[in-house]
Amino acid sequence: MKHILLELKRRNIFRVASVYVLTGWMIIRVAMTFEATLNLPAWFDTVITSLIIIGFPVALIFAWAFELTPDGMKRTESVSKTDSIAPETGQKLNIILIIALISALIFISYDIFGRSHTKPEPHHAAIAPSERSIAVLPFADLSPQSDQEYFSDGISEELLNVLAQIPDLQVAGRTSSFAFKGKTLDLREIGNILDVAHILEGSVRKSGDKIRVTAQLIKVSDGYHMWSSNYDGDLSDIFKVQDEISQSILEELTPHLLGETETSSSIKAPRVALDVYDLYLLSKQYARGGNYDDYKAAAEALDKALAIDGNYVPALAWRGYYEIALSDAPGFQGVTPLNIASERASKWIEKALAIDPASADALFARATLRSTRATSLDAAESDYRRVLALKPNFPLAKNDLAVLLESKFQFEPAFLLLKEALSHDPALVDANFNLFQGYFWFSRFEEAQKVLDNWARISPNDPTRQRLEAQFAFDTGQLAKGVNLARALQDRTPDTPHLTRFLTLAMFELGENKAVLASDYTDLNPFALYRLGRIEEAVALANENIAKRPNFTSSRQSHINFLFMRADWPALTTYYTETYGSVDVFAGSDAYPPFEQIAAALLATNHIDAAEMLVAARNHINRQRKDGISLSILDIEESVLLILENKPSKALERLEAAFSKGSYNVGLDLNPIYKRLDENPRFETLKNKTKSAINRERALLSLPPIELPK
Repeated sequence: MKHILLELKRRNIFRVASVYVLTGWMIIRVAMTFEATLNLPAWFDTVITSLIIIGFPVALIFAWAFELTPDGMKRTESVSKTDSIAPETGQKLNIILIIALISALIFISYDIFGRSHTKPEPHHAAIAPSERSIAVLPFADLSPQSDQEYFSDGISEELLNVLAQIPDLQVAGRTSSFAFKGKTLDLREIGNILDVAHILEGSVRKSGDKIRVTAQLIKVSDGYHMWSSNYDGDLSDIFKVQDEISQSILEELTPHLLGETETSSSIKAPRVALDVYDLYLLSKQYARGGNYDDYKAAAEALDKALAIDGNYVPALAWRGYYEIALSDAPGFQGVTPLNIASERASKWIEKALAIDPASADALFARATLRSTRATSLDAAESDYRRVLALKPNFPLAKNDLAVLLESKFQFEPAFLLLKEALSHDPALVDANFNLFQGYFWFSRFEEAQKVLDNWARISPNDPTRQRLEAQFAFDTGQLAKGVNLARALQDRTPDTPHLTRFLTLAMFELGENKAVLASDYTDLNPFALYRLGRIEEAVALANENIAKRPNFTSSRQSHINFLFMRADWPALTTYYTETYGSVDVFAGSDAYPPFEQIAAALLATNHIDAAEMLVAARNHINRQRKDGISLSILDIEESVLLILENKPSKALERLEAAFSKGSYNVGLDLNPIYKRLDENPRFETLKNKTKSAINRERALLSLPPIELPK
């Protein structure tokens, strides 16, 4: 035995074992660190550890069987003791062992002292997400033909819906979670952007009648996999498979996230023919882009679904919603006249509610329809609040309710709703748009820019965000920049009605009336014809437009604007009397009625309501000022009112304020009330400044200079 021990010592076996154990331990520690830092698979450190354990006896056998000599490695038996340099090798191993021991002590000291005293970075400490928060990323489609994306998305959305029902669990909204689809960002970066502590991801493999779903829960702070599992099923009942998968995952997740053993019952997938459900899932996939073409494709998919099963409530509800989204109602992107779209939408929505009166989707669609009518705003608000009682985690409903509250001048509650919607779904287009616009109304430009910046973190190429940047530039006096941004976007997303509308309005503000007439957006044609001196055509077209849609707010306001521009006071007074009949009815016709324009006509014709309308106009302006609204368009409206109130100096102050905010009104000489400012030096100066500013921007667009139209 003594001889064996001496031989082991001579061959440096003990030294090799010590060096191997210490260096192997440090390699395992480094592997664990890399797994977290580089978001490597959970098995990475396990494989490294296994290889090191397997290598230990191999290293000892190698050290016993071979010896290092000046001529290289040789079998120990072939090396005479006189030629052996084992003692020198042993000294080198001692040095390596000392270095390894020092390194190990550093690792151990860091574990004991370093981590306990290390303070988190202030940035992360300030915005640390709640531990009870999660995002469900879209599951990857690993099917052989890669043609089951809609189904894998459906699985993800079912799981998101289930988790959203757990009290106190914050779940990132679908729009934001799906914004990372197909991207290769580190999961911790995604978690930080979405402000969640956990991420659920997975994959779906569907082949024939069989399906396998893999799901795994990841902790964002360190990238570790907390849990993962596979689920196999038979597609003979696709909905049963979804129910089982969502419930199984929920039962696994709840203890991990909430420390509970009892779970809520799963939301059951709707029972309907598979081909109908396929089309419904496809419609949801199409609609995610949120633009005109996306909604159109979604509507067409639902038309096919309803042709198979006309009683499927989710399809009926969202078909009604998409019909409104495809209309020309304010806030939407379509071209279908609102009166036609409303009639179509009502049929789908009413049928859905007749089948299921408690359908949150159908109630939401009805609220959307009602919100397009000034006389139905209270009913719309009631619907929205009922929807949120049924489905609290519904960011789009919170957004739309916020818009409705803004129309009632309840701005702070509206901003809170929008922020709440974005806290769940930071990529939600409508909520970002409306919060930005709200800040812009209040001239809170830094906060408005912050909204765009946060939005860009998730959706840098979102066309709505890019269009909003163009609008922001245009509205703050950078007319050419706004047009160029919009044109560049139009090259990437052609045939977008909302973008066409913006560019047409931009050309109108730049004095390009022929370009307006050539546009597919025709609402401004009567005004462009009038500016070009084609008066009879302009009047005929304006009368034709109001005859087509006499009961809709946008048509009425456009007709009032046209009659005001012509200073046709008798016609405008008659229109007011026949359409509204009283100041109260007119005041309730819209959130922002053109009080000052009607007041001008009533004063000119000595109408009995003139004084009351003037007071209503002043109250309307004062209310907005009290709420902090400081839009340039409000300055322009108030300038007209101030002239009617015989306060020309204050009117000029308001016009100058509008100009300072970047509002260059090419139609200054077309406003009949401003004629009372003629020969006022300040007004002449303002007109010259306006003309110079517009021509400066026109030059940047390679357009020749113009005079202000008269």
